Amino acid sequence: MTITMSYATPAALHSALASRARAKSRATGVPQTELINRFYLSRLMARVFTHDPAGWLLKGGQALLVRWPDARHSRDIDLFRTGTDLGSAVETLREAAAIDLGDHFRFEYKDTRKEWHERVACKVRFTVHFGTKTAGDVSVDVVTNLVPRGNPFRRPLHSPLEIDLGDEHTQVSVWPLEDHTADKIVAMYERHAGRVSTRYKDLVDLVLVALRAELEGASTHEALHSEVSRRKAIGTEVELPSLFTVPDRASWERGYRAQVRTVSALSNRYRTLADCEPLLRRLIDPLLGPTAPGRWKPHEAEWAPAS
Repeated sequence: MTITMSYATPAALHSALASRARAKSRATGVPQTELINRFYLSRLMARVFTHDPAGWLLKGGQALLVRWPDARHSRDIDLFRTGTDLGSAVETLREAAAIDLGDHFRFEYKDTRKEWHERVACKVRFTVHFGTKTAGDVSVDVVTNLVPRGNPFRRPLHSPLEIDLGDEHTQVSVWPLEDHTADKIVAMYERHAGRVSTRYKDLVDLVLVALRAELEGASTHEALHSEVSRRKAIGTEVELPSLFTVPDRASWERGYRAQVRTVSALSNRYRTLADCEPLLRRLIDPLLGPTAPGRWKPHEAEWAPAS
């Protein structure tokens, strides 16, 4: 599939990309390199969801960036493939990456590595070709065999640099926020070889979710406790506390402060652990108990009764 666009040559697109990245970096404080990386990733995502719109769900940091462009930067793409195994998912991803969108980009398959974190996944790397130049590598983490409890979210894939390549109506299916929230809470309380989690970035993401997202309590609660059970069943050491707390005060204070600096929407009001803890207690404490809360209302920062 080739899409008509307004940049006739790679040089014209490169000039526009550099100019927009400089301007947006000045306006937002986000480094130009991050903005350009996001643009490259968006071109790969456009291929994935053009090739098979219904077969993928976008997870991880890119899923938050699709919802909220000022969310924390993530250098990789995380994808969930429905109804298949990992090998077939990787083959489909390679097919998607190879399609021509007429945007002067080409993604050349580099390699695949199987990884084991909280589940089996494949990290697939592609080399980015922009016109006749090579622009580094991007990676995609692919998972299968998951059952989301919430409802996936669909929205257009907008360019992070407001460059129109003719495919602004490409629809992206995004991992449910209820499941995303549950995954992040569980990851905070994992231990590896007895060591506490260092996923400070998840705390930053949870603050953003608490401030901006409505969550359905029953599906979030179910996703949280079923994910704990699933990870325990495969030998992961994880134990939820009865009330929200960080795994290690000293290291998490430093780690959170370093991560939140990169998110302008949070870096003033929620720049320290003490700043965000009251909000996170209101969000997380009811989820840790045996009974599901109602519905999270971000503007009131509280769980409302289920309707």
